Amino acid sequence: MPILRPRQDVCAKRVLKALKVTSSTLAVAPTGAGKTFILSAVCSKLPGRHLILQHSDKLLEQNKATYELWNGTDTSIVNANCKDFTGQAVFAMVQTLSRDGTIEALDHFHFDVLVIDEGHHATAPTYKRIIEAVKAKNPNVKIFLVTATPMRGDGAGLGQVVDSVADVITLEDLIAAGNLVMPRTFIIDIGCQQELQDMPIVGIDYDMDRVAEIMNKDIHNERIVKEWQEHAGDRQTIVFCSTVQHAKDVCAAFQKEGIKAGVVHGSMTTTERDNTLNAFECRQLQVLVNVMVLTEGYDCQIVSCVVLLCPSSQHSTLLQMIGRGLRIVTPDKYPDESKEDCVILDFGTSCTNHGSLEQNVSLEDQRAFGSEGGDAPSKECPNCEAPNPLSVKVCSLCGQEFNPAAMQSASLSTFTMREVKLVKQSPYKWQSVNPRVLVSTSFNSWAMVIFHKDTWHAVGATANNTPVAYLAKGKRLAALSAANDFMCRYGSTADSGKRKSWLRKDATEKQLKALNDPLNFGMNRYEAACRLTLKFNKAAIGKLIN
Repeated sequence: MPILRPRQDVCAKRVLKALKVTSSTLAVAPTGAGKTFILSAVCSKLPGRHLILQHSDKLLEQNKATYELWNGTDTSIVNANCKDFTGQAVFAMVQTLSRDGTIEALDHFHFDVLVIDEGHHATAPTYKRIIEAVKAKNPNVKIFLVTATPMRGDGAGLGQVVDSVADVITLEDLIAAGNLVMPRTFIIDIGCQQELQDMPIVGIDYDMDRVAEIMNKDIHNERIVKEWQEHAGDRQTIVFCSTVQHAKDVCAAFQKEGIKAGVVHGSMTTTERDNTLNAFECRQLQVLVNVMVLTEGYDCQIVSCVVLLCPSSQHSTLLQMIGRGLRIVTPDKYPDESKEDCVILDFGTSCTNHGSLEQNVSLEDQRAFGSEGGDAPSKECPNCEAPNPLSVKVCSLCGQEFNPAAMQSASLSTFTMREVKLVKQSPYKWQSVNPRVLVSTSFNSWAMVIFHKDTWHAVGATANNTPVAYLAKGKRLAALSAANDFMCRYGSTADSGKRKSWLRKDATEKQLKALNDPLNFGMNRYEAACRLTLKFNKAAIGKLIN
């Protein structure tokens, strides 16, 4: 059974605690938090039959495979091609299960746990119909919602479905742990911002046809491409536009400059859309322009720039758009890639209006209140600690100049503290073998973080004579996070957790003889094991990182 990351483990425990005292609860977990790992771990502690609702066939298959790591393979699927309710855990497509002719099957099957992935959809009529049918058969069913964006665009509160919020994982939590990259945001006014600011909200969002009238002009599109070339010209990029014609014209502006760009929108066939997405993921396209097709359920790790060409009145939509670029890159998918941050180019008003990227969470209906808001992006003066707009170079209160070098120093200090926190929270001990190598080992796996050729590399292997795996490269924290995840998945705290007493015993004579180093006196058993792991695998590691 895999081991959760520290923050995932905290979330799972809080959900279980909440479900002991209430019948339903919500966990908020941003993109990259590992929602499926959390819900699978929670389900492993809840007895009885489970029904897990999904809204995407692709996600259904992925989540089912992850769930089986914790809970075994007694699972079944309900979708357009298969309607099997016999599994101990049933993964069901909402679109299929809510239909007449299928939902009646719930009259004959008892479920003890109902899990709703992308739980912000739970107040929609299709979901509510399923919830009511499950509760009719078992009024005591436990309901668990997990979502990255709990505040719905229509203002409908999730309090209609759940009684409590068990936990809120923040983007800062995930960035601090190295599970997401840092967003670098540039707010660029090409002469449209005042008009966009003055636009009224129609229904739950802006009138996108009117947005297109303001933004979709040749002079603006040419400027957008120029700014992109300056700030992110070498990055895989997703662009969000207001209308299909806007997207086509922006795509044409990129292509005019010789940039390989494509468009995806809701009017395309599934085959056309999949072919375009595959071309982007294979780097045959560098820029992917879309009209709100990629806000949810699309994950491509190599995206390192997001361009916003449409304002959003909803904070949750902004998070979904920016979240497309925050995932870290894993070498098993992209062995030659590294990613340290994501550039956000906002040519509209979303970042200005909403400010903070963190979620405000309320289970109450918001339809009677104003739109969601946030503080505008700011930074703190190092002299008087007054908040200042992100773009200023001189403090508006005391006149202190912002020193880029000093700000970098503060950033590095924070970075180091985050790394220390990650090591402290890990269930495994990380041993510094030398200033360039950190090692963690257990009886059935090991992992290392190595600085080589100006970057950090994470490698690991299981003890079954399997080849050394290349896990990540980039900043030290990102590499350490990937290596720690590997240990959590394949290691065993039962024999090698950091609190085990054998780790602190003196090294054995056999270990010292194998090390053959006269300076290795006073070494404990665990440090010796780590040094031997490096010695025995040095050649294989060298082939991977050179």
